[in-house]
Amino acid sequence: MRIWGNYLDQTFTFVATAGTSKGPLYIYRNVFGRSRITHQDSSGGTIFKTAGVNRKLTLDGKEVWGDRGRRYIFHNTALQPGGALDVFSGHGICNAVVRNNLLRVRGNVFPSSVEGAPPNDFRNNLTGGYLGGGFVRSMFVPSERLEWFLAPSVPSIQWGRVDYERSGRKFAITDPLVSVPNPALDTGARLPGFNDDYQGAKPDLGAFENGNPPLRFGRESAPGYHPAPWESR
Repeated sequence: MRIWGNYLDQTFTFVATAGTSKGPLYIYRNVFGRSRITHQDSSGGTIFKTAGVNRKLTLDGKEVWGDRGRRYIFHNTALQPGGALDVFSGHGICNAVVRNNLLRVRGNVFPSSVEGAPPNDFRNNLTGGYLGGGFVRSMFVPSERLEWFLAPSVPSIQWGRVDYERSGRKFAITDPLVSVPNPALDTGARLPGFNDDYQGAKPDLGAFENGNPPLRFGRESAPGYHPAPWESR
């Protein structure tokens, strides 16, 4: 099964993968928007739901593992603020290959391996959301459309006391805000068949590749799509 090229918004769980007994399941180049628990609770749910590494099911009269199939999760972007709290649900996961994703959330990211279950492979992902959604949002070039190309630089906190000199005066600032290169640009891994058209030194992280045409969602992704006369571009 392949789940790709989607913009998913206003939901509790973005992709329910519970019951991947065999696989492979491919989840790639999706954008995850707002997530909430209820109308009154906007703290956010999970990006990927699993069933648990020890879940079993009956197939042709035999008991088999119900959620140990192979998952490939490549080049997805999780937006903040207002996005998911955790990357995976609390059931646990195994046998997953996770590469080149932007998964900055405030909660749990990648679970620990489970003894006796096929291991996971988490590499070349950008995670961590301690500083909240404003820093995540600043990673992208502002756009009025559903586009999230990476900005060349992002604000970051330089922890500690830093000395400065301006106009002949010396002073120090604790934990100043500085501009640094975007850590998602040209830091991805090569994935044959998934990012062969990358434009920089290496593939970018997330769903959008700088220098390539933008992904289109909904009606705009249909072949031969033309907007109605009253629709502004």
